[in-house]
Amino acid sequence: VSNADNNPDVVFSVDKGGVWRSTDFAGFWNQTSIASKFASSAWSSLNVEVSVANPNVVWAGAAMTESGSFVLHYSTDNGLSFNEAGIYDNPNDDHNLFISGIGTSPTEENRAYALFSSGNRPKVLKTEDMGTTWTDISGFESGNPNGFPDVKVHCIIEMPFNKDFLWVGTDIGLVETTDGGQSWSLRNDF
Repeated sequence: VSNADNNPDVVFSVDKGGVWRSTDFAGFWNQTSIASKFASSAWSSLNVEVSVANPNVVWAGAAMTESGSFVLHYSTDNGLSFNEAGIYDNPNDDHNLFISGIGTSPTEENRAYALFSSGNRPKVLKTEDMGTTWTDISGFESGNPNGFPDVKVHCIIEMPFNKDFLWVGTDIGLVETTDGGQSWSLRNDF
């Protein structure tokens, strides 16, 4: 379930048929069907996330594959319709993975993050162009994760004061970058 603080009565949920939308804080629901390239039998990977920068932008999906058989989807009209995002072409391995989360930017509606938890594979993909292209900022694509641990990833927060400051929630704690993913470290000072 997801909503945005700047549009709190509009709530979204997701199932393998598409995205459910309520405009009265879950009193009544309508589904926007997403018929192709959306979800397989892996219900646990389904996710929906509303953009903090613009509540009309909504992201949803379950997996990303290089073949394009599954992609993330995005809406620019507050969930009334959805478009297919582009694929991530990993030059080292096939990227055919279920997502473990989606994140959005608090300041840029075109920026979003796709999260993954598979071993020795990219953990955080970033788009700056509404999913047309994706970049691995966790370093696994290059074989140099720059301090990012090879663990399950669950959530991400981009700081509103600086897009290069990111916190990523993992199985072993909070991982931080202050330089947009050039280096990562485990936060242990809380």
